[in-house]
Amino acid sequence: MSKYKMGDEFSLDEIMESGKDFSTFELKGYQVEGNTAIHPETQEAILLQDMLDEVRNVRNEQEKIIAKRKNPSDPLRAVLAINKKG
Repeated sequence: MSKYKMGDEFSLDEIMESGKDFSTFELKGYQVEGNTAIHPETQEAILLQDMLDEVRNVRNEQEKIIAKRKNPSDPLRAVLAINKKG
């Protein structure tokens, strides 16, 4: 079981593993489905790796924000410590 702590940088793999949805700095919301981001209204599908720099907040299945960044130039950081089995 691996852990990440509050303040740790949050990776693309962690978004795919622990994230349910995320919002961008443009206030657009996307659902996380594997390595793809799906816009719920338009059904537009974009690879997560192509959107990583735009992610502002990531939420988990319980709708809790688990990672965020204040500015687009800041790293995405964990705000909720999570235990992952793996």
